[in-house]
Amino acid sequence: MVVLEKLLELAYGSAASSSREAENKKDPGAFRLGLFFLSERFFSPVPQRAIKLRAFEPYVLLLVRRCVEHGVRLGIQSSRESPHGYLVRVDKISPFPDRFHSHHLLVQCYVEGLYKVTGPLEEEPHTGGLNYAQVEEIS
Repeated sequence: MVVLEKLLELAYGSAASSSREAENKKDPGAFRLGLFFLSERFFSPVPQRAIKLRAFEPYVLLLVRRCVEHGVRLGIQSSRESPHGYLVRVDKISPFPDRFHSHHLLVQCYVEGLYKVTGPLEEEPHTGGLNYAQVEEIS
């Protein structure tokens, strides 16, 4: 969280950091999470298990790279309207092992648990659809 706050401060100035601190004071268990939308009919993970995903959409490629570079988790939801999702740690990304899909990545992850959405979705500008939401981990 400290790293994320520093990145926000560098990117947007101290106002972003201050607003993040104000949000966290309102709900200390909540945090901001980047979201990957994937239909549950194609994805039904079990918490506390390793999974592999194929990433090819620009916003997903950006999200998984940020997760690896900054050590943050991502959320997987079945839709934008879903009130909950899976909390996922990205362990490793590598080129997809198929020469016909050279722009795809193989993403090795670990499903850590579940979360509930506690705030509205916000789309990051100029990212091709990368959304964030305020969430709270479900024990």
